[in-house]
Amino acid sequence: MILKKIGVWSASKIHAIIMAIFGLFLGIVFFAASKLAPSQPSSSALANLGALGIIVLPLLYSAIGLLIGAISAFIYNIVAKRVGGIELHFDK
Repeated sequence: MILKKIGVWSASKIHAIIMAIFGLFLGIVFFAASKLAPSQPSSSALANLGALGIIVLPLLYSAIGLLIGAISAFIYNIVAKRVGGIELHFDK
């Protein structure tokens, strides 16, 4: 079986969700790092940025993932038309 075409919208949605999960993971890491920062006057700003990262990074990563997923699927469809698709093997 050969994959000849990828649905651009479906691929971009999946890519956006995967990237949002990565963004959430990074947001949690930044939040934890901000809580472990030494307590200095400037660390309160760092703590606020860490908490904001849990919200902003998943949204930012999902938006970028949506765009990159759409571009990647579109380019795959063009290339697959010219050189063939990806060969897939499934077990029964």
